[in-house]
Amino acid sequence: MMERPCVVRLSTVPSFLWSFVDGQARFLREHGFDYHAVASPDPLLERFAEREGVTVHAVEMVRRIAPLADVSGLARLTALFTHLQPHLVHGSTPKAGFLAMVAAQMAQVPVKLYHAPGLRWWTLHGLRRRLVMDSERLACGLADAVLCAGPSVRAAMVEHGICPADKAIVLAHGHTNGVDADGRFNPESMPTDTRARVRAKLGMPEDAPVAGFVGRLTADKGIEELARAWPLIRERLPAARLLLVGAFEEFDPVSARARESLGADPTVVLSGWVEDTAPLYAAMDLCVIPTHREGFPTIALEAGAMGLPVVGTHAIGCVDAIVADETGAMVAVGDTEALAAAVCRYLVDADLRRHHGAAGRERVVRDFRREILWQAMLEEYRRLLARHGQPVPAG
Repeated sequence: MMERPCVVRLSTVPSFLWSFVDGQARFLREHGFDYHAVASPDPLLERFAEREGVTVHAVEMVRRIAPLADVSGLARLTALFTHLQPHLVHGSTPKAGFLAMVAAQMAQVPVKLYHAPGLRWWTLHGLRRRLVMDSERLACGLADAVLCAGPSVRAAMVEHGICPADKAIVLAHGHTNGVDADGRFNPESMPTDTRARVRAKLGMPEDAPVAGFVGRLTADKGIEELARAWPLIRERLPAARLLLVGAFEEFDPVSARARESLGADPTVVLSGWVEDTAPLYAAMDLCVIPTHREGFPTIALEAGAMGLPVVGTHAIGCVDAIVADETGAMVAVGDTEALAAAVCRYLVDADLRRHHGAAGRERVVRDFRREILWQAMLEEYRRLLARHGQPVPAG
């Protein structure tokens, strides 16, 4: 019997695995891999193991710059790799990716794959920016190949000297895991009363025009700009509602003033973190992403799959997810007035919403279904293993 090659996938926190390796780990296991996942200790890591049917290992890794903690994490990862003797190590997220590449080098792992789902350094400044860029540059230097979230991320990494062009790869059309456009994020598969039921639960009128955002409520996501733009939108459309699906975070926090403004506004609905977001999209008329940087925004693909147009920014990553004047609209990063105008344009024009929403769903189904990304990842694993003389699963 052919040996099942051992793959270890790492991220700093298990929420990345939960959201961005959903189904992919199970798919790769079913296609001949002995699949292991590593992240910081958290009950979600065990839930991921149960859902995907894979083996997990808890290793403490912190997102911030923390030399002592990083040395400890590096030692534990090196010991783990030495014990498992994996054929391929795949590190995602800046800190876990960096530690994984160094540990894999020390443990003499045959194939090292660095994954850049986004560029943390893009909105940093000064010494922190330099440190993060240098660590990513080192990780790319150690890696045999570098997966980039999308074309704009790849271009930036090559242009800034983070990664050589011959190592930088974009799977299929981009993104990390694709979207379940046939099942979970398919408006045709939902009960016909989903929109009305969700709106009633959240206290939003059934006939109100609703713009929504799904994700981490942080400064880099443009929540400050959205908080300033919303009064302009509300002035023109008093019946409009803003639905924010996600939680405020201490890492890259939104200002107290913006939080207070959103929390005190009766036309703003803060749902908190929600695991099943598909019904929330069904309650929206429009998705808005006022981001400063992205890898490849999942929210744009999920919204598109649900038939919603998307208003985004000309930010790295976001430019790959939206086709301007076809699946949505794009404004300059930080331009509050342009953001308000674009949102209003969609909220007052139902025909435009339907037209661009339909185009968005067509694009997601064609280019970004999960199966497309899973197959591309499988083929990349096989290519790298074969190139380095390692066992390659058949089928």
